[in-house]
Amino acid sequence: MYCIICTQQKRPSPEHVIPRALGGSFVIHRVCHGCNGALGAVDRGLIDHHAAVERRVKLQLESNSGKIPDPIGDAIRKPIKTDMPNIKVKLAKVAQGFTAQVQPYADARVSQHGKDRRINVNLVVALGDESNAPMYLKSSLRKQGIKDEDDLDRICAEVIPCLELQTMTSSIGIPIKKNEGGHHLGLTKIAYEMAHHWLGDAWLEDPISVGMRKALRGDKTAGGLFTVGNGSSMPRPRLTRNKAAAFDGLDLGYDPTETNVLTLYRIERDWFVCIWLLDAFNAMYTVTRSAESYPKPDRDAIIMNVVKRQYLELESVMPVIPSP
Repeated sequence: MYCIICTQQKRPSPEHVIPRALGGSFVIHRVCHGCNGALGAVDRGLIDHHAAVERRVKLQLESNSGKIPDPIGDAIRKPIKTDMPNIKVKLAKVAQGFTAQVQPYADARVSQHGKDRRINVNLVVALGDESNAPMYLKSSLRKQGIKDEDDLDRICAEVIPCLELQTMTSSIGIPIKKNEGGHHLGLTKIAYEMAHHWLGDAWLEDPISVGMRKALRGDKTAGGLFTVGNGSSMPRPRLTRNKAAAFDGLDLGYDPTETNVLTLYRIERDWFVCIWLLDAFNAMYTVTRSAESYPKPDRDAIIMNVVKRQYLELESVMPVIPSP
């Protein structure tokens, strides 16, 4: 087998064009085992993007290891930030959902003005934990260099009774891992593998193919050798009126929030690969400037429902004309 990534004769390994964690069910067999493993890092940038994580949680999409992101579990395992500076809470499961416990916070600032010593204190404790306030305050004072226990007790005796008890409300957000930029290479991998699937081995010698391959193999200067369009304005392809192409009986023929769509289309001398993933990502790639060199494939679209884990390979999409 001639590997389309390293371009060497090696044994094939099944490769998910779209990562399994994003519901990919279309597999090719033109990538060797070593390159398949290396492409895992390329996929990771796409899988870890916060938009991907949100949809994986909603659709319960497993990775190759069988794991589903668990932002709630991550929040339970460690304190999370609130909208108040320096204040964190720890979530815990209760019968009716979750409860948030404020994490104690003490900040004592000591300043000397002549013979006078001034201490500014910011102390936050949870209701019911007020009795431990001296302990938290002493810990902060020790970090300011006050070590004498009698001195610490005297300060606490003066400061604690003067503190005003206030109850505050705060909003919290469940943290989701973010990887804003790494998804671009993952989308490039999808476009590269689909361009080969549709245009064949001859495309591997195309200058744009060479540039994409260099990028996938770690060449950070190769991006200028291929074109990535802004797919934000691309309308999703509609299926034809052919009843055999109907998918879930929806107006668009499919539910965009749980469907991956890959298409190939031609405008003049250019072939384009367009990608829509779970209504989270979309992109268009120019894959050749010499469209006349490659015959039109029998099938030019793949639609994958990630919930039902099935795909339809259709020749039934309307041409997509990019906005100027």
